[in-house]
Amino acid sequence: MPRLFGTSGIRGVFPDPVNPELALRLARALAAYFGYGTCALGRDARLPSGPISLALASGLTASGCSVANLGLVHLAVVPWAVRRFKLRFGVYVTASHNPPQYCGAKVFREGGVETTVEDEASIESLLDRAGYASWERVGSYSELNVLEQYVEDLEPLVRPQRVRRAPKLVVDVAHGPAALVAPRVLVDIGARAVVVNGNVDGRFPYRYPEPRPDVLEPYVPMLRALDYDAVLAFDGDGDRLAVVTRRGFVKQDRVIALFTRYVLQDRRGTVVVSVDCGSAVREVVEAAGGRLVYYRLGKTHEGLLKYGDVVIAAEPWKIID
Repeated sequence: MPRLFGTSGIRGVFPDPVNPELALRLARALAAYFGYGTCALGRDARLPSGPISLALASGLTASGCSVANLGLVHLAVVPWAVRRFKLRFGVYVTASHNPPQYCGAKVFREGGVETTVEDEASIESLLDRAGYASWERVGSYSELNVLEQYVEDLEPLVRPQRVRRAPKLVVDVAHGPAALVAPRVLVDIGARAVVVNGNVDGRFPYRYPEPRPDVLEPYVPMLRALDYDAVLAFDGDGDRLAVVTRRGFVKQDRVIALFTRYVLQDRRGTVVVSVDCGSAVREVVEAAGGRLVYYRLGKTHEGLLKYGDVVIAAEPWKIID
């Protein structure tokens, strides 16, 4: 059979190949692989994500895992919850920036790190071998609202020491669950924010979920007309961020370079980026005396596990700090 896991998790069109039957098989395999602990479960706003999430919850509990269902949250909340509450693993139902008919999942191991290629191969080998638990070993199910605690943990990490001028930002949350957190955090740390596409809708009616240049360039004349500084644009599940200023779309390697420069001011070490990053990151790392390592696209998180002194890992659209 074809590989289930791709470059970044599981993705496919609903209902073929991604459907509740596949979710049940995956749930049994995850329970067998991770050892029947507690799983953090979350989902994006796509219409198929609801039934896929329910099927996963059913399959996990029937296989002996306990499920803490976080509900509709952006992607980063699930690995944060795995680490914050010391859970065994996590699953986030999403198809990232793909069109609305797609669905899928990302899996996070203990500590909140995404699964490695080796993890995924082992999970796939269990898809048709793992079974359900006996009746007395069925897991528990609970629903948790953790967004307040997530925001409390996040804001001290991003709050500037001093706000010289409140930036005027357009925040495009792409009809996704980033709407529940991003505008609030930006305002709390001192920005002025106007939200667009803030109605959570898994059909993505007014903006394609991938924040690429051709989708976002129309914002440039609006920024100039309104005298706003920038657009911060998310993808459908909130794990991708693109920046547009009055001068146009900011190339992703420059965004990564900016974060890298900020981190290397306080810490020296290894910077892991995907092979498709441009020269801007290399120039910043070399100037700061750090070490730059290129890694396979979609697997830069494996660099965090391989190198002990990583200060930041990133690929276009995504930062892992």
